[in-house]
Amino acid sequence: MTSTLLPNFFIVGAAKSGTTSLYHYLDQHPDVYMPATKEPHWFSRVQIHPGQGSHPVTSEEEYLKLFEKRNGEPAAGEASTSYLWDKEAPYRIKEAVPQARIIAILRHPVERAYSHYMMDVRADKQDLSFMEALERDYRAESKVWSVTDLYIDLGYYAEQLQRYLKVFDAAQIKVYLYEDLRRDPVGLMESLMEFLEIDPRYASSIQTDVQYNIYSVPKNRLAKSIFGSQVFRSRRASALRAKMIPNHQLRARIRQSLLFKEDSKPKMDEEARRFLMELYRPDILNLQDLLGRDLSHWLQTAEVR
Repeated sequence: MTSTLLPNFFIVGAAKSGTTSLYHYLDQHPDVYMPATKEPHWFSRVQIHPGQGSHPVTSEEEYLKLFEKRNGEPAAGEASTSYLWDKEAPYRIKEAVPQARIIAILRHPVERAYSHYMMDVRADKQDLSFMEALERDYRAESKVWSVTDLYIDLGYYAEQLQRYLKVFDAAQIKVYLYEDLRRDPVGLMESLMEFLEIDPRYASSIQTDVQYNIYSVPKNRLAKSIFGSQVFRSRRASALRAKMIPNHQLRARIRQSLLFKEDSKPKMDEEARRFLMELYRPDILNLQDLLGRDLSHWLQTAEVR
């Protein structure tokens, strides 16, 4: 697969860790082209079941079409969270775009799992308690994107990043933490723009005060019914909304304001938190060595919200 239309950077994940924010922030830079479809999932070949709200492309032609409106921007990218989890994605990306820049943003794996679970609760896809959902997820024999929950598996970051380090030069990979994005979004964006070799001075003018995928609940029963319906989440409906409102950021803000209201996230139960910390501790230690960054605060079980 070779084409001048192919992107030259990929935001590979992790899911529920700030990839949507990076996608929207980079899209504001004049030297960056981001397609209207945030998660094409082309290099992971995942199959999304109807009504899941994500619409992966299914052919090379369809994938390249996402970038046909590129107008000389030196940086073109896409953001598909399945790429960090999928074992074949690094090899497919390397074969298609050998010099690709790889971007990952990681969130405390326990916090990420809980955010993922609460997203499913909001979408009416989950009616088990968090602990019950984790136990079912842990026992699942087959791990399939959008079929099994993957609350646990998506948090094994060291294992997933090692696959990219086997195929790409370390200089082609940039890893950030979700907490970096929350604490200093402008600083993170300056670093990211330097990594992509585009003008970092634009970082200060990007609307980083807008948060995407913040915790919220449907405004009422009607809003919950609309958001959870397969018709609303279908590819055709998504394409129609994109045609009516081409601007990604505006479309996201309108959907949020019409259907949702901010709310306080329910506290995670202690049993589930301890269960996940026991599972993740070895991987966190490996990730600490892999990144050369102190993650001792991730190993503290006191206050993971």
